[in-house]
Amino acid sequence: MNEERLKILEMLENGTINTAEANELLSTIDKPKQSTSSQETANVKVNTGVKTTGRFLKIKVDDDGEKVNITLPIAFLKSTLGSSGVNKIISKSLNNVDDDVKDSIDIDAIISCIDNDCSGEIVNIDAEGTKVLICIE
Repeated sequence: MNEERLKILEMLENGTINTAEANELLSTIDKPKQSTSSQETANVKVNTGVKTTGRFLKIKVDDDGEKVNITLPIAFLKSTLGSSGVNKIISKSLNNVDDDVKDSIDIDAIISCIDNDCSGEIVNIDAEGTKVLICIE
């Protein structure tokens, strides 16, 4: 069982979240394994012991009609996924995007913005046939 699932189950066991919230979080973890073209958002408020600011990491990609739209709570990212999880989410979101566009995105800078509670647009690319928007709201 992976670390994210264990953390969610611990939060459920401790009464930090209820079963519906645990189910939503587990579904969110499974979504990157599914087709990235039809991912939906999971807006779940969770008391994880991390200061919840109601902020979200938003990733929107439109690559010649292939669309990705992901919204994840910052508190969830910080408490369960960490830097490697954020890196995987962003990488999978950009799976079909041209390598030149991918190379222009500094994932470490995005992770730093999450860690330092930045907000606003982090990436806004409008290239030929490809649009990428990554922001914290």
